[in-house]
Amino acid sequence: MKIIKKIKNKKIALAYSGGLDTSFSIKWLKKKKAKVYAFYVDLGNHTKKQIKNIKKESLNLGAVRFKSINCKKKIIKEAFLALKTRAFNVYCGTGIYFNITPIGRVIISNAIYKELENYKINIWSDGSTYKGNDIERFFNYIESKNSKIVFYKPWLNKSFVKLIKGRKKMEKILKKKSKYSVDSNVIGNTYEGNKIENLNFNITKMNFILCNLKYNKKKTILKLKIKNGNVIKYNNIKKNIFYIINKICSKHNLGISDQIEDRIIGTKSRGIYESPAMFLFYNVYDRMISCLYNYDDIIFYRNNGIRLGKLLYFGRWYCKEAKIRKKVGIYYASKINGKIKIAIIYNNLFFLNTYVKKNKYKKKNSTMEGVYKENFSYIDRIGHLKISKINLDI
Repeated sequence: MKIIKKIKNKKIALAYSGGLDTSFSIKWLKKKKAKVYAFYVDLGNHTKKQIKNIKKESLNLGAVRFKSINCKKKIIKEAFLALKTRAFNVYCGTGIYFNITPIGRVIISNAIYKELENYKINIWSDGSTYKGNDIERFFNYIESKNSKIVFYKPWLNKSFVKLIKGRKKMEKILKKKSKYSVDSNVIGNTYEGNKIENLNFNITKMNFILCNLKYNKKKTILKLKIKNGNVIKYNNIKKNIFYIINKICSKHNLGISDQIEDRIIGTKSRGIYESPAMFLFYNVYDRMISCLYNYDDIIFYRNNGIRLGKLLYFGRWYCKEAKIRKKVGIYYASKINGKIKIAIIYNNLFFLNTYVKKNKYKKKNSTMEGVYKENFSYIDRIGHLKISKINLDI
């Protein structure tokens, strides 16, 4: 690892989002006489018109080159990998954080690293702050690919920190004001900073990008087909399934989560998230996994996912442990073959029909109707109770 301070007349690859932090980074890097190559990774959060405006702004701020890289399909593919392996570690009540930003950082790092090679750039930069998680995520992914890449991070520069002190001054200089910071991609949105840092902040007053916090009185019926763990059909549609489900579920305000979580450095932070499609698919996989495996297998699968989610959250998605745990999760999910029918009423999911091949759920094993056909009798049950008594710690 090498973090440099001198960047005059040097080419720098900046992971550029068009947001406050990266926009100000261009301005700062230009002041330091660096040659900024702004690489914008399109994760489905902006329209073509918006991307054109982002390009225009980056060049106006001082970037010598702007390039947009389309990674919309790649992030959806990675999101399904996280869903199948249950790679989620942050839970608060019934809310789950689906690691939407960490997944995005994986894709961004991979995409921009290729551009470093194409443009023969050996300096990486981004707008992440020293108190957050992204600074380590980006570092881990780039360092693992090429240890000769050096890093210039504005927020690790003493003069930058002394000048800026925080985002309020950035907003004033760039004339950009926002109620909170937003990190957005096709699988969901992250809201943090400013007013959200106050735990008394009422999130029902937020303007979510996808959800509107209004009850949808219309009942929605969804039919999904899954083959070898992959969602291959929604009703009779085979393409753009994630986008369609995201739009449908957002109308029902599914997938909103308010989390108090640990950052990499151990401090607590507050994040508010919305990821409608991720929420629905998570519950679909959970339902079908429950039909396929016994209790011990399910606990093992879930615990494996929590640990894998932590590795993803901390920017270690490609470490040796993560590779092994991904194989485990994929194996479990690959056995899912079947169909499921769901009703969404208000913001609740109701499973109307669940069909899974090799389903362990057998009505005749649990019903009290027609007990003369049972696979085990009351006599067997008495024997089991006697055996259980041996293990009682009383």
